[in-house]
Amino acid sequence: GWWVEVESTRSMGQAGAVAAQPGARWWAGYLAVWAVCAGLLGAEAIEAAPRDVHALLALVPAPSWKCLGLYTAFLVWLVALGAALPGFRQEGVKLRDGTRRVYKCNGVMVHLVTCAAFVVAAVIGLVPGELAADQFWTLFATVSLFALILSCILLVRGRARRTKNWFRSESLLHDFIGGAELNPEFFGLDLKFFAYRPAMTGWQIINLSFLMKQYAELGAVQPRMAMYQILTALYILDYYANERKVIFMWDIIAEHFGLMLVWGDLAFITFLFALQNHFLLHDATHLDGRHAILCVTVALSGYILFQGANTQKHRFKMNPSAPIWGRPPVVIGGRLLASGFWGLARKINYLGDLLIAVSFSLPCGSTSAWAYFYFIYLLLLLLHREMRDNAECARKHGSVWSEYCRVVPSRIVPMVY
Repeated sequence: GWWVEVESTRSMGQAGAVAAQPGARWWAGYLAVWAVCAGLLGAEAIEAAPRDVHALLALVPAPSWKCLGLYTAFLVWLVALGAALPGFRQEGVKLRDGTRRVYKCNGVMVHLVTCAAFVVAAVIGLVPGELAADQFWTLFATVSLFALILSCILLVRGRARRTKNWFRSESLLHDFIGGAELNPEFFGLDLKFFAYRPAMTGWQIINLSFLMKQYAELGAVQPRMAMYQILTALYILDYYANERKVIFMWDIIAEHFGLMLVWGDLAFITFLFALQNHFLLHDATHLDGRHAILCVTVALSGYILFQGANTQKHRFKMNPSAPIWGRPPVVIGGRLLASGFWGLARKINYLGDLLIAVSFSLPCGSTSAWAYFYFIYLLLLLLHREMRDNAECARKHGSVWSEYCRVVPSRIVPMVY
């Protein structure tokens, strides 16, 4: 999800401490998520892969200077556009020293102008529209290397500067992966907040590139591709429309900015969220009405749950006495909301996020398990995160949490789990 709730009474110091102390089980959980993903998805890839190790490595694309230049230009464009265009200035949460960071929220304009510029440039022949699709894996390798180098720079700078938001860790590896600084800046640019822009807009640019490639090769945009494009475009636009809420998500307020977030934002979101394009590119099979209705229904249900639940929690934080669904809110222990969507399950927003994720893959049908990579990864990630959060809340809230679990027994799926 794009923003995850934090209890209203949790201070920035507590949140930062929790985020900065993952522990062995925390890291083991994320490694297990990747291991299960590889196990579930790797079978068909192994069957098709060459047995010779050298032949297999030859399939891995190498980073290129051309792609590095393109990506650097893309980042510079986003920075310049963000600085030039007007935007709402939103205060973030209170930091440990009592100050608040101010974020310029003009993502909608930056995103739309960037996408429009790309389409116009492709139409008039200034840039090949299919470039990102043709260079997909080379771009992925280049951006991954870029993220690795940036993470090294942030590690050295963070441990050297020891800024006011710096968490001193005994582990160099932890500072490299989890981040040495909470809010690193570069000439006044908040790198962590900015990183979501090349991630989300980059995902959209890649989608558009595959769309143009399909039109060039097949002479028309196929219905399955059109369904995927519409669902993801609306999702990305909705992210920017709620950019002011993004400032209060867990990643922004608590997670330090290291390899995990740097690579996750710049490479993982941008490229691996777009894997469905590879299976839709040459798919000209008919999308029947029932399948189309299923895609839209799942996506809409997920959006209602995800956005509705997060909006309720946000309003509850702003005004704890505001009615929910026309009734006074049910609050456990003076802090835990147990009514509205949050009376259905303790992490009902996770269910919404999962439904949205699977709706992006449904247009692919049963072509490949890899088309469902994002959903499978997110499912395992959120299951692990829910268990981790449940244990932490039980430790922190004690009997209040036990009462909350009694009132809201379901974890993610009402009456199921």
